[in-house]
Amino acid sequence: MGGDALLAADADQPLEHLDVRGLPEVVAAQRRWASVARWAVRAGARPERVFALAQAVVARWWEQALRWERETIWPRRLHQVAGGDAGGDLDQWRIAGRNAVVFPEVVAVADALLDPAMAELVWADSGAGRPRALPAEGMFCRRLGERLGRGWLGPLAATDHGGPLIAWMGSVRLRRGADGPPGYDNDP
Repeated sequence: MGGDALLAADADQPLEHLDVRGLPEVVAAQRRWASVARWAVRAGARPERVFALAQAVVARWWEQALRWERETIWPRRLHQVAGGDAGGDLDQWRIAGRNAVVFPEVVAVADALLDPAMAELVWADSGAGRPRALPAEGMFCRRLGERLGRGWLGPLAATDHGGPLIAWMGSVRLRRGADGPPGYDNDP
C-alpha cells in the first residue's frame, strides 16, 4: 500500500491516488495490515494469498451492497473519498474508490481468516464430525459480522452460496476432516 494518507485507485482510472486523510479507519487499516501479514507468515500462509481471498470476499459484498439498506459505512467513505459528494459520478467513484473504501473490511476479513478461533466456529457450524449445511444463523458468520461492525451482515454472508467466503468455509471443513486432530492447515 501507499503512504499513510494515499491509497492507489483501481487500475485504468484517471485518478492515480485517493486522499484518505479524512478516513482514519482506512489509515489505521493500512497500519494494521502489517501485523496481519506477519501473523499470516507465522501461521505458514502467504500474506498475498490471504489478502487476495479477503479482497475477493469483500469485493463480492461491495457488488451486493447497493441493495443493503443497512449499509451506511461504505457510502459515507465513498463520498469522503470523492471529496465530499460522489454526486452524478457515483458509478465512476464506485470503481475508482472501491479499494480504498473497503480496505478496512479486507484487513478485518483477512485477520478473521487467520484466526484459529474463527476456524473453530466454522468447524462447529458445519457439524464438526457430522457434516451438515452451514446455517444462516451460524456462529462464524455472526462473529464475522460483529468484527466488521455490521452484526446484520452475518446471515447475508452465510447465505451467499457460491461466494469465496463459503468456499473457504468449506475448505476449513475439508482440511480439518472428521477424524483430524484439533487444528488445521491455516493457509487460505
